[in-house]
Amino acid sequence: MPPKLQSSLKHCVPQPPPPPRTFSTIPLPPSTPPTLSLLADQCTTINQLKQVYAQMILTARIRHDPFAASRLLSSSALSPFADLTLASRIFSSLPYPPNTFMWNTLIRAHASSPNPLHSLSLYVSMRKLGAIPGKHTFPFLLKACSNIPSLPACTQVHTHVLKFGLCFDSHVANGLVRCYSVSGDFARARLVFDEMPDRSLSLWTTMVCGYAQNHCYDEALRLFDEMIGEGLEPNAAMLASVLSACARAGYLDLGRRIHEFIKPKIEHYGCMVDLLGKDGKLIEAEELVKGIPLKADVVILGALLAACKNNGNTEVAKRVVKEILTLEPHNHGVHVAMSNIYAEAGQWHEVLRLRKVMKEERLKKTPGWSLVAA
Repeated sequence: MPPKLQSSLKHCVPQPPPPPRTFSTIPLPPSTPPTLSLLADQCTTINQLKQVYAQMILTARIRHDPFAASRLLSSSALSPFADLTLASRIFSSLPYPPNTFMWNTLIRAHASSPNPLHSLSLYVSMRKLGAIPGKHTFPFLLKACSNIPSLPACTQVHTHVLKFGLCFDSHVANGLVRCYSVSGDFARARLVFDEMPDRSLSLWTTMVCGYAQNHCYDEALRLFDEMIGEGLEPNAAMLASVLSACARAGYLDLGRRIHEFIKPKIEHYGCMVDLLGKDGKLIEAEELVKGIPLKADVVILGALLAACKNNGNTEVAKRVVKEILTLEPHNHGVHVAMSNIYAEAGQWHEVLRLRKVMKEERLKKTPGWSLVAA
């Protein structure tokens, strides 16, 4: 076949189609590094955060991007490695008025700091500059008032809550009830509680715990009964407060019913031991401690030992001391406690025997260990 004809025929033969393009053959765009605002959220140390801050200054990012500045401020004020000095420096160096989120961040950080009063100063500055507080501002402001604590400050913050129409917000109302309870004004705390149209479990818990922690045990138990009547299920914090109220008020039967109703945690066992001890039911309290799924700790055993001291029961006390020494062999303070129990029971021969043992073995009471009788 002539070469020209062979070449022509070769071009006439159909060629196979090109392979289809798949995701594996499509080239990916070059990866871009995360923005500086995202890097601020990913920092794990204060030194890393300072490097991001320096880069934001160099690139003028912090001057033109309030979002990036907000993320940087939040990380410096609220992260596990927070540095309030750095956060305040970032805040004060902003070339534009801080937004409400920035104000809230610093108010929140200072509310839990050693100087919660600074949160109130920040709020005053915030209002002078025209920033509008919101429902996220007042809970942290009220937390600062609770940590001071200050009833006049709480009252003034309450007036601002009413001014901005946030009195029915559940988080704000919860903060008001806690703040008034801590300050000892239960009339206003209850007024805020009663005026709430929809009461959350958190609000019920705050009111009940406020009563219990301030020795208003009957009020706490009545409110607890009212809550159960409305079909709400109490949480662990409320149950611990109610059991404590039962112990202080001597309501053993109610305490037993509550303890049987719940899946008790370690703090509930402590309250129940205290309750049984006050009623002289030491054998029942000892059996309860033995039945704890997680082995009893020194705190619960100490509560049982205090009950033995109050009731003059040396037999149970000896067994409890043995359990404590099993957990903490070098806790020599229990020998002193046991000696005092013998003394109060009039068993002076046992006191002399125990003190002789302590002297021979050169046992000394660990500084700071004490047995407090409730």
